[in-house]
Amino acid sequence: MRTSEFVTSFARDDHGSGEDAPPVCVEVPGRGVILAVFDGLGGSGSSRLMFEGEQRTSAWVGSRVAAAYVAEQASAIVDRSREEIVGILEPALRAELKARGDELASGEVQSQLVSKAIKRLPTTMALCAVRPTMSDDGGDEIVSVWAGDSRCYVLTPVEGLRVLTTDHTSSTKSTSTGRSDDGAMNNVLSASGDFHLQAATTTVQGPAIVLTGTDGAYDYVQSPEDLEYLILSALAKSTSIDEWGRTLADALVARAGDDVSIALCVRGVDDLHSARGAFASRLDDLVGRGESLSAIRRRLAGTRQELARLEEELNAAEGARWETYRDGHFSLIATDRQEP
Repeated sequence: MRTSEFVTSFARDDHGSGEDAPPVCVEVPGRGVILAVFDGLGGSGSSRLMFEGEQRTSAWVGSRVAAAYVAEQASAIVDRSREEIVGILEPALRAELKARGDELASGEVQSQLVSKAIKRLPTTMALCAVRPTMSDDGGDEIVSVWAGDSRCYVLTPVEGLRVLTTDHTSSTKSTSTGRSDDGAMNNVLSASGDFHLQAATTTVQGPAIVLTGTDGAYDYVQSPEDLEYLILSALAKSTSIDEWGRTLADALVARAGDDVSIALCVRGVDDLHSARGAFASRLDDLVGRGESLSAIRRRLAGTRQELARLEEELNAAEGARWETYRDGHFSLIATDRQEP
């Protein structure tokens, strides 16, 4: 089956900010796939610019400028080493963002916020270059390149969902919970150029789902395991990869309080039916564990309701006891007693 039938992406901005750029999802025939997402930082990029005839936030423009440049470079980077990809993209993105920032600066309406955190065209980036390995064992090599808290993942039937990136924040909470934290991001793309791209390489054998996502895709589920369940349950319900993307988008947006952007591809299978079969056992395991958790949650909810009922009963009993006791307790105090 053609790889292009196994590549999809979506971006949803039902919550109104719209600062995620449309994901980059480019197949380079015979060489590999580039997947990338970009999330403009609405806080530090809240100033407004005239862009292509419309007023937009600096964050909105930054994510689009970076995404457009990466899409243009897909063929040039898809089969390069991680060092070469960083060497191409890092200086080029600095130059592109600075040039566009300088070009648009004359029409900029400054934010009312006064802070050192204010940046021009700030955006995260998470990119995966997915390509066949040259080894006899086959499989695929994944080069992840990122800045900020957008993430790259790989999902396999045995190991499940594994994150390939580390968030660039001032806190380490996200590494222990799998969700983002309140720490400020300390490394994002911007026109100021004070950023760096981090990169990592991993190799996978057999069926694999590779995806990139902005924080809206992972930060409103209870755990990474719940995100994996949503990915695989959407796959199980779908007859085409586009339907899979739409179903997954609906499930994530229903939980999110933010924009949601994901780009994904499936490797190591012949067709979508084979993909569903490859991950069926994994999905069954997730459903079983989820049902166990649901049973505990139901018991906990029942216990909380019983606790609330008992607290109400206790308060009523204590009030009734005091009503009975009160008159005797104060009976020796004369209402017309004179103070000395």
